[in-house]
Amino acid sequence: MNKISQENPIQVVEASVGPCLTSCQCLFARHIGPQVIHRRYKRGDRLPLDTSTETRIRVIRSGMVATSATLADGRRQLLCLRMPGDAMRPAKSVAPEIWDEALTETDVCEGTFAENREALYADGEKFRAFFDLTEAEMESGLAHRLLLGRFNARERLCTFLSAMVNRAKRFRGITDETVAVALPLSREDIADFLCLNAATVTREIKKLKAENIVRFPTPTVCEVLNTRKLEELTPLALKLCGQPKAT
Repeated sequence: MNKISQENPIQVVEASVGPCLTSCQCLFARHIGPQVIHRRYKRGDRLPLDTSTETRIRVIRSGMVATSATLADGRRQLLCLRMPGDAMRPAKSVAPEIWDEALTETDVCEGTFAENREALYADGEKFRAFFDLTEAEMESGLAHRLLLGRFNARERLCTFLSAMVNRAKRFRGITDETVAVALPLSREDIADFLCLNAATVTREIKKLKAENIVRFPTPTVCEVLNTRKLEELTPLALKLCGQPKAT
């Protein structure tokens, strides 16, 4: 695990609600009010904690955000990764040991559902959108616990890469068998997220490269040369593809 970095100043840019939310195909586009702020973060910036009493939502337009925990000895543990098109709730100020960090230059749209919770609950469409976000977060957490509890090192890495690829394909609206995704994570970061050690991650990546399943044209870009072959190596392949299991 890596030691946490100090918080850097952020660059804040105003943006209109239309182009901002439409461009990321956000399911909240019709629900977040007209007051939306476009924030741009540099690599290593911490996103501000949520100090409001409103229901605040962030949508990733580009880049990647990691939700991390600070351990008692100062180390960081990656808990969740957010990619373009993902919606998230900011870390709350009541739990400062949980925080969000930009892993690369990242654009985020931030807005609120309503001025108070009562208004959210009274609006059926807004409440459903918020419920869908909560449900997605719970399913993601359950899948990650299954990955850590039952999968071997190869299955963990393949599931991680398959999830990244399939999220990118859904966001871009493509079905290509060869897909390149940004991977602004060190081997140590990937190991932290998958509860492995860096040497194991490096070894498994070398195997996938030798099998012509993946290649790395740059240190921060992973190109999956055969998405189907990669998905066959993870027990969650069908779920990641959005396909029903055969009966």
